[in-house]
Amino acid sequence: MMYDCGFTKENNWFRYRAAAIIIENDCVLFATNEKEDYLYSVGGGVHMGETAEDAVLREVFEETGATIIPIKIVGKYYHTSKNFVYDGVTFDSNR
Repeated sequence: MMYDCGFTKENNWFRYRAAAIIIENDCVLFATNEKEDYLYSVGGGVHMGETAEDAVLREVFEETGATIIPIKIVGKYYHTSKNFVYDGVTFDSNR
């Protein structure tokens, strides 16, 4: 069994997550689920001993069934809300 990298401190929870920005035909792929009312990038928790790059490949395959070839790593981004800014563009993940 694999364990995600993360911890809880007081009332705060941290989870090391890796995600992909998948663009095809000028469209960006987002995911959703039946529990939450917002969109999110395809990805998930990084397992202990796993690199973020390997986690992205695994998570994209698990969630979409697609095997991807990364073009480039655009960086690491940290945010605490469901809305975020990337390259000057604000993404509002709330529907």
